[in-house]
This record gives sequence, C-alpha cells and structure tokens, in this order.
Amino acid sequence: MKGPTPKLIRIGVRNKGCAGLSYHLDYVEKPERFDEIVEQDGVRVCIDSKALFSIIGSEMDWQEDALRCVPHSNCVTLLS
Repeated sequence: MKGPTPKLIRIGVRNKGCAGLSYHLDYVEKPERFDEIVEQDGVRVCIDSKALFSIIGSEMDWQEDALRCVPHSNCVTLLS
C-alpha cells in the first residue's frame, strides 16, 4: 500500500446497540482541531473531542487469546 505513515492512533466512540457506545480506533497523520493528545510510556494517542468525557477514567488494554487479538477497556470511574 502506498500512502503516508500514520503518526497517531485516534480513539473515538460511536453509538451502538443497547449498551450505548462502542470504541472506534483509527490511524491518523495529525489530530483534528479539538482533539486531545495523551502520551504515556512514549506512546501518543489522540482522543476525539466528542469522546473525551466517555473515555476519561477508562483503562485501555490489549487482550490476546487463541481466537482473537482485541483492544479491551475497563471503565474505572464506574467501578470505584
């Protein structure tokens, strides 16, 4: 594939089903105007401004098992 190399992962949310929201991940070259940039352990992540309040307090992790490799989130603010 030809094209620019993405610089950031952009996290957003979408309305989905009865649960309300699902996370959406995209590779992007640069953040959009009101996006928030978060950096931890040398990794920069861009958060969609519309998703910011849904994501605050959440932990994102990567889970792998014999059948799949997927991002997983825990909403810490609801658990504490």
